[in-house]
Amino acid sequence: MNKEKIEIKIESQLEYYYRVIKEKFQFIVRVIFIILALIAVLYVGFYIVFFFIVLLGLNYLFKSIRSN
Repeated sequence: MNKEKIEIKIESQLEYYYRVIKEKFQFIVRVIFIILALIAVLYVGFYIVFFFIVLLGLNYLFKSIRSN
């Protein structure tokens, strides 16, 4: 015989809608958190790149002043 069990959960409409709203809310919060994390990574990354561009510019400026 097949020994698989089927579980049936009886819940009221209020419990059902609460569970559905909770799942949707968790999904939306998770998506917003991921988007904010990506924006933060890009923000920090651009500042690091900007810092290196400024350092390279200052290096070029000092080398051009020293060569004169």
